[in-house]
Amino acid sequence: MIYQLGPWLFDSDLCLLSNGDIKTELDPLLVRLLRYFIAHPKQIISRQMLVDYVWQQSFVDDNAINRAMSELRKQLQHSELEAPLIKTHYRKGYSLQLQPNVIETQSTEVNEKPTRTNVRLSTLLIIGVLLCVVGLLYWYFWPKQSSDYVATADFNTELATNDSGAEMLPLFSFDKAFMAYTRSYPDTKERKVHIRRMADKQEITLVHPTMMISALAWQNQQHSLIVQAVDISLGKCELLLANVSGFKARSDFTHLSNCNYQTDGYVALDKQGRYLYYTSSNNELKTKALLKYDTETKISHALVPARPDLFGPAMPKLSQDGKWLAYLIFEKNKRVQVFLHSFETLESKRLYQNKSATYSFALDWVDAKTLRFIDYDQIVTIDINSSSVIERLSLPDFVLPYYISHRSKTDLYYTTGNTQHYGFKQVDDFGRGHDAYIIYESKQNSYFIQYDNERQQSYFISKRSGIPQVWHGNKLGVKQLTHFEDKATALSKLKLSPNSNHLLFERNNCIEILNVESGKLRSVDFLAKKELLSIIWGENSNTLLYVEKGDDARVKRYDFITEEQQTILSVNSLSLFNSNNGVPYAATDKGLVNLDTKELVTLPDNIIVDLNMRFSSVDDYFYATDRIKTVYRFKAGDKEADVSKLDFNIHSMDITNKHQILLGSRTMKDINIERIWW
Repeated sequence: MIYQLGPWLFDSDLCLLSNGDIKTELDPLLVRLLRYFIAHPKQIISRQMLVDYVWQQSFVDDNAINRAMSELRKQLQHSELEAPLIKTHYRKGYSLQLQPNVIETQSTEVNEKPTRTNVRLSTLLIIGVLLCVVGLLYWYFWPKQSSDYVATADFNTELATNDSGAEMLPLFSFDKAFMAYTRSYPDTKERKVHIRRMADKQEITLVHPTMMISALAWQNQQHSLIVQAVDISLGKCELLLANVSGFKARSDFTHLSNCNYQTDGYVALDKQGRYLYYTSSNNELKTKALLKYDTETKISHALVPARPDLFGPAMPKLSQDGKWLAYLIFEKNKRVQVFLHSFETLESKRLYQNKSATYSFALDWVDAKTLRFIDYDQIVTIDINSSSVIERLSLPDFVLPYYISHRSKTDLYYTTGNTQHYGFKQVDDFGRGHDAYIIYESKQNSYFIQYDNERQQSYFISKRSGIPQVWHGNKLGVKQLTHFEDKATALSKLKLSPNSNHLLFERNNCIEILNVESGKLRSVDFLAKKELLSIIWGENSNTLLYVEKGDDARVKRYDFITEEQQTILSVNSLSLFNSNNGVPYAATDKGLVNLDTKELVTLPDNIIVDLNMRFSSVDDYFYATDRIKTVYRFKAGDKEADVSKLDFNIHSMDITNKHQILLGSRTMKDINIERIWW
């Protein structure tokens, strides 16, 4: 069939969109999308309807829908159109704005006698329809494969710990005799490791005489626990081993290796204590590697090398028999993957890839041949021999494990990933960081503050309503500006425009712009397919400056009016920021580059630029934070920056014209370890 869509002719059989000499062959997905809109003209089509009837899947990532709709709109653009053919209805869906005209391409003459060819075609058509019906019935009634079928179970839940502080990361020993976990005390800044004997629920405590410690993993087939000991003030970090077989409180440890508390993560240790497996950052590539470290020779080599396309591996876990090492891979533009390394063949293979787009570190061995992973709201059980999913269980809505440890096949302990409390604090005097006071308080996460100096008000992101939203705050209180309904919504990169009329932010990897007066929201389709490291407003509210993740980290400008893109700085940049008067800067390995004049501001000797460092500028001063507990202040040419130490972790920062420091604060929540069994 051929349809008339305004200035376009759409041949659905040839997948061809044409207007005079302009001919575009649409890909199959766009053809299915357009056919569905044509079949339902002037009706609002929800995103779920597109998932059900166009993609015909149980789940489709929001980004995939955004990209497809953006591409379809792009193909349907035409100078004769006063408005887009497909309209977006805020929080409702999309609609085709005209009634398509059908152009018949077949002859309208009717033969009095059907030819033999027509009879054959009719017969074949009937047979084809019958086969389709049989196929559909077969698909509907035949039992689903275990890898796709999601079962349900009768779950029971309870708190496994219930003391004050943040109780995290349960770890069962190989024989399930002991459970270790870490408890942090936000008020006193202490951190201790507790060991529970499961037979009688008695506990002992591990305390380091001078450093804070955290439990990382049990040694394979041993009653010895690996802990990370940290002294942030001295920059010290060690991996230590504590033998708890005697079940006595202790403060003596065996040294395994030094570490970096900012970059080194999860570990595993073999039965003999010879080989240590741990994740560590590669500073040049800004990604993690999985290393095998010989505790005798002090030599390490990479099992999973750091690569530019990786965020890195995580959660190395040895099987009970020590023959396998399971781990997770976080790869750019891909979902979390479960991998397995064999010590016999020295080969690695992928066992599973997340169906959901969420991050999870919930990986554990059930037995020597079975792994378990939490894919958002499903418990996924994987057979390592066949590399197949042998069971999926649907979790209750309120259970979202982030770390797990099994006591038995149907009994696991977990903690959620929501361990931090984010709020906002203000420092009026740079030299008195300990006098920071709360300006916006919430029991839920709040982050990415932006200050409007002219109106003396703030904008920020918060989950105080249950779902991340953009909020406005002033002396009178706070007001919600957006109304997203998807529980999986993720917001970041909040930036206020130079004229203070618009806010840009990233929602589920798509850049959107909010008019703060009208509340109207629009997407920046040009950036829909780009993975951004940093983005800010340009010299005015009609341009954006951005840096993409990966090898091409040059600064680029996008103009809304001309829709042109150009590179304005060929030096790789780690982040972008605006001064209080709107001047754009790029933070590079060499220093801070003024993107208007291209002048370089060299950094003081006590500041090192990395991906965690964030900058602001007011008048002649530059401010920086390592996003741990330190804020720096300096002028161009200073050899040493002034330092202000805080007693809380920093998430984000903005500076007012009066040099007041607004800080997104991170503190540990009171959380408990929970148990679920079925």
